[in-house]
Amino acid sequence: MKWEQTWAMTGPDSGIIAAGETVGLSSNETGGDVITITPMPPKTVKKPNPQNGKFQMTYGWDGHIARVYADNVKNVGSPTKDVHYEGCNWIYTTKWLKPSGVQTNTSNTVTFTTEAFSK
Repeated sequence: MKWEQTWAMTGPDSGIIAAGETVGLSSNETGGDVITITPMPPKTVKKPNPQNGKFQMTYGWDGHIARVYADNVKNVGSPTKDVHYEGCNWIYTTKWLKPSGVQTNTSNTVTFTTEAFSK
């Protein structure tokens, strides 16, 4: 998967992560920051449709805590079980350590899984 973040605290602002690997994303920006993940279809799906997906969270510092302003649901990430279009043949799912919109200064962990899909 490809990933991008605005104003990284450590390391680069973008990169590629292989299946089974972990990347820590964080920001030192106080405005509307964005983390974007580009999920790729599973290799078992021949002729994937779409060719890649999009996961996006918008967050920032409100003067007291790190705040998620728009999670992936509000940003309409896709393809997921709930957000896809006709002809879609794979989806991604996310599993969170804490709920995706937790408003604390602590980090959270999300695991992405891709799988074949048919409606």
